[in-house]
Amino acid sequence: MAQPTKRRRIDPAAALSKPFKSPLRRPANTEVPPSTPTPKAQISTPTIPEATDVASSTPNAIPATPVPTERKPIKYPPSTPKPFQPPDPEIIALQKQQRVIQSRLATLRSEIDQAKQALRLETSNKDTELEALIVKWRLISQNAADEAFIGAQERVKRMGGMAAWKENSKRDATRWEFDEERREVEHVDEEEVDSGEIEDLKNGPGDSDDVEEEFTMEFMLKTLHVEPELIGYDTKAQRWIKT
Repeated sequence: MAQPTKRRRIDPAAALSKPFKSPLRRPANTEVPPSTPTPKAQISTPTIPEATDVASSTPNAIPATPVPTERKPIKYPPSTPKPFQPPDPEIIALQKQQRVIQSRLATLRSEIDQAKQALRLETSNKDTELEALIVKWRLISQNAADEAFIGAQERVKRMGGMAAWKENSKRDATRWEFDEERREVEHVDEEEVDSGEIEDLKNGPGDSDDVEEEFTMEFMLKTLHVEPELIGYDTKAQRWIKT
């Protein structure tokens, strides 16, 4: 088996002729560089993946429900009761004066409103309107009274006249409310009519041969508790006042 050939120096004498330099000796002019602190090893912090990355990476993962935190009741320092202080008499007197002034102001406002309303009525043309309405109302009332009088007069005739109607009214006083009006209608001046005629009016038909009392508009209006002058009826002339 062949052995490898050994390498020989070409010029061993040249290497030995160089002067020997000790490694412990340093040149005089060389400056020692300042020692720099060795950098600490950087601590690598593990990166936490974001929630979106985790959710995307694990689609079937169940989301964690937040646990409700219990709130502790707030404790307030105990309040010390204030000592009772009696009300100031001056304040009480001022409050009474204020109430009196407010009441007086309310009364004055009401009076001012009434005065303004009266002034508006005086300066407006309501008088002519009211007069026209009164005339219109009287005409309507007169027409209604004429229609009622025709029906009532026919009814009295069918009953047998005024005497029979009076007897029927006595039995049914609530129907015509005739009791009070009968005394006004049957009232006769004793100086004009003797006592025999008064008895004939009260006794009814058959007791006297005198003319029977006539059913008039005045009698009907008074029986109905309507003043003839109110709707424009002249009792003396026995006719309506159209003005």
